[in-house]
Amino acid sequence: MEMKILTVVVIAFFLFEKINALENKIIIKINNQIITSVDLKNEQQYLYAMNTSVRSFTKKEVYEIAKKSLIAEKIKEIDISKYYKLSDVSDEYVKDILKKLMKSKNFQNEKEYKQFLIENSLDYRVIEKKIRLQVAWNNLIQTKYLNKIEINKDEIRKKIKENIKNSSTQ
Repeated sequence: MEMKILTVVVIAFFLFEKINALENKIIIKINNQIITSVDLKNEQQYLYAMNTSVRSFTKKEVYEIAKKSLIAEKIKEIDISKYYKLSDVSDEYVKDILKKLMKSKNFQNEKEYKQFLIENSLDYRVIEKKIRLQVAWNNLIQTKYLNKIEINKDEIRKKIKENIKNSSTQ
């Protein structure tokens, strides 16, 4: 008898409980990498949490920004994978960047920051991955183009002198 009552209560609970399910479908495919509707929703959540000015945008604008951001991220990830592994990025360097990020957002410690992420439905590991990706991307760009940069010190000195002369006359 008790088992029947328990079964009825459980069934009733599930019938009347508001169910929030997000259908996960592929939105974009880049090479063999995919961007799903869940990825897009998470990126929108990330944008809202990390940049308060995004809240003034329409949902459609935030959707487009998130989509472009994820596309750029996937392209970076594909290019980086040809040269590096994200795990090659130093954990200490990532922690230093995270500390700077926390400080810029006025968090006193990592626990407070992690609580903020939980409140905004964000995963700490996702933030860490974004940082690793950006660091690896910066390293890739630097190694690819560093030897192609030419600095003409004489021209720079000349421009500085012109700027000083123009600013002093003003």
